[in-house]
Amino acid sequence: MLEAGKKFRHLVQFSSGQPTSDFTYTLYDQDGGVVLTETAPIIPGQLSYIIEIPGGSNSLTKPLFERMTLEWEYDTATEAVADSLTYIIHLEIGFPVTKEGVRDMLGVNSEELPDDEINLFEGFLQFRELVGEDTDLAAYQDSGDFDSFRITKAIEAATALQVFSTLQIRLPKTYDSGTSSYERWTTINWDALHAEISNKISIGMEVANPLAEYWPTIDIFVLSDRGTDPITGE
Repeated sequence: MLEAGKKFRHLVQFSSGQPTSDFTYTLYDQDGGVVLTETAPIIPGQLSYIIEIPGGSNSLTKPLFERMTLEWEYDTATEAVADSLTYIIHLEIGFPVTKEGVRDMLGVNSEELPDDEINLFEGFLQFRELVGEDTDLAAYQDSGDFDSFRITKAIEAATALQVFSTLQIRLPKTYDSGTSSYERWTTINWDALHAEISNKISIGMEVANPLAEYWPTIDIFVLSDRGTDPITGE
């Protein structure tokens, strides 16, 4: 997924043969409307072409996210080649969340949790759902203060919990690449780690909507009428 307003690049390799025509590509939004179309000349001997979609063309027409379709075509000496791909653009998160921040919370590296398995936008939506979809976070997005930091960490924490259930499967107890090696702790307090990450979400939620009662107190002990004593009658 790509944040709206960011540029998109894709390498097309001419594996079907040297183009004998210009290279044409078109970008469509989710409703099929043409967003951008370009034609580029191909010089003899050129083996590939990089399609570059500027950030301005990756603009949302939907509230949260949208599927974009990129199609391209060219001719060779033996055939007409046409291909396509789709990608998703999404609403700007507005907070300086990072995938490295998610990994730091979980205590993993980029080999154990690659970038493509970390979906910050889903974490953002999860946090928005927890605090209430109508809660306005705009005041914290550009403030650069502690409250903005707490919400940033809450979004990263919500993202981290999305992959938390798979950690015990994906994490090796020992690692040896031939040039470096390490051994993890033989026991990990998974409950404590989950609670620590969840606490970051709670802190961010309280900042975003301090008047809400997210986890109401449950009364365990309550007063009750014991009735009339059968001996004294009182």
